[in-house]
Amino acid sequence: GADGTAYLRIILDTKTEAVWIDDMYFYDADDSSQTNLINNPGFEETAAKPVSSDEGADGRRLIPVYNKSISIDGDLSDWEGTEAFEMDQRKTYAGTLTLDSKIRYAYDAENFYFAVEAEDETHYPIMNGSYWNGDGLQFTLCGMNDNFGKAYAYSYDIDSGEQFISGSEKLKGAFKRSGTTSVYEIAIPWDDFFAGGKQNAALFCCIVNDNDNDGSGRKGCTMVSEGIASYKGSGPYPLMLMLDSETGFDAWLSGTNECYAGDKAVYYADLFNSSDKEISLNLKSEKGNFNEKVTVAPNSSYKYKFELTFGEMGEENVDLTVSDGSSEKSFEVSTTVFANAEITKNIIQKHKANYAELTPLMEQCRNAGMPLDYEDVYYNILGHFVSYMELALEKNDLVRIHHQDKVLTGIYEYLKKQLNAYLD
Repeated sequence: GADGTAYLRIILDTKTEAVWIDDMYFYDADDSSQTNLINNPGFEETAAKPVSSDEGADGRRLIPVYNKSISIDGDLSDWEGTEAFEMDQRKTYAGTLTLDSKIRYAYDAENFYFAVEAEDETHYPIMNGSYWNGDGLQFTLCGMNDNFGKAYAYSYDIDSGEQFISGSEKLKGAFKRSGTTSVYEIAIPWDDFFAGGKQNAALFCCIVNDNDNDGSGRKGCTMVSEGIASYKGSGPYPLMLMLDSETGFDAWLSGTNECYAGDKAVYYADLFNSSDKEISLNLKSEKGNFNEKVTVAPNSSYKYKFELTFGEMGEENVDLTVSDGSSEKSFEVSTTVFANAEITKNIIQKHKANYAELTPLMEQCRNAGMPLDYEDVYYNILGHFVSYMELALEKNDLVRIHHQDKVLTGIYEYLKKQLNAYLD
């Protein structure tokens, strides 16, 4: 790119358990004097950083979305009572970005709605496939486990009254401009992306592009988050929680994604009261070993924090049930617990013993004249990876130990069974 940044994208076309990248090399094809242009090809410095975080949640902003049907007409009067969020993340491509914008959210059984109010001195849309280079919106709505949803776009030409819509014929949009203020209203049908219709929670992102029609093209954009302008990916998208209008309360559980054994994992229960009365909620967690009551004021929210420490590596599922006495909602989040130094030392000793146990069995099979091509491969893997794990322990790079232990244990059990079957 123009800023000298090169992006490497790895696409997996099927489900995989884990991916690690190591010893990467990048060369300038036109300059044979250059060696590796990557300063840290082995990622050693970043690999040793602790995984644990005191932030608790998975890093996503959580935005409560109220149940409210909206008329798509460019008039913001029916958005009364909804919060306007500043789109304060900005990206500049050329010149000075002359744009400020804020966004509102709503939903009903049929649609997810949002409205953007933008202060923009010049409105200059591009009404074709190059829409992204002119004034207009780019946005997406996707599920919690989706890397990216459907790519939508909306532009409006004031002179002709023409709308440009990309992504779906079901999409509804409206635009009005008064002075230097542009208002966009959008309705995305739930069933346009989600086969099951309305979702209780979803990921969303939107950017507002800016072109001042001064010959320099797109100046830049304001963003709900990254994930559209520089690259396509849902990692930084905020989580939209559709508040339950029937029960009057809602909740969401988030927590530490990864930590080392023995370190603190932090969890947050976000509680929302969308009624006009104070409510008392009961919070219960078997994994957290608590059963407590929390009072939430009318039309407000409350954040409940709890911490856990896990002594063993593996996947830990943390539960939470929230009840108001007549209805309840249950949640669960998963935390990956990596081996710490002490656990790694024990794992290394275990695999050294496994390797030593297999050595005489391999020798007996060879002495009996048995072909051991594949068995030799597995046996050597066990031997090599013991030394790899010792090196990882020395560097405090322990995030792969859990996966390596599981795979090596499977190889050991298979090889032991196979060799004994040969000898029998």
